[in-house]
Amino acid sequence: MPEDGAAMVISVSVPELPGDPAPEHVVAYATLVAIVRDQRLRQRFWARTRTGEEFIAYRNALLEGGVGEVCELARPLVRAGRQPGPGPLLDRFVEVHAATRGTRDSPAFRRALARTGAADRSPGLHRYWELVGEITGEDVTVGEAHSWLLDSLHRAVTPRESR
Repeated sequence: MPEDGAAMVISVSVPELPGDPAPEHVVAYATLVAIVRDQRLRQRFWARTRTGEEFIAYRNALLEGGVGEVCELARPLVRAGRQPGPGPLLDRFVEVHAATRGTRDSPAFRRALARTGAADRSPGLHRYWELVGEITGEDVTVGEAHSWLLDSLHRAVTPRESR
């Protein structure tokens, strides 16, 4: 991953504690550490990333292809408490992923993308991003916006009775 891409991912994923952290910041940070140490969650991420260089190239292309911009556009919807679901923003999110993979949006592609993003939708990851916001003071983190988009995708491809 290029240095600037890696720095961006780390800056939004690993918050720095304030210089003189309040007790709630320390507790939030300790909880972040506990979440990332969860062996089941780590195994799910490891299984998804075993493709190594191919996965890294894909992540770089996503960043360059506009996934961050789509996450930024999702932040106001998350902030407003809008429920995840189908819509133009989800369509754009899927289009970025499809273009990055050199394919087209289709029901089969959406189902495959939803399976790939399942680890990012876990309750532990949702809590992780909430805690990042508590530490940084962000009302909606980029991770929460990304999770909202993945939740939207999941709702769009999963029959109502299976949710």
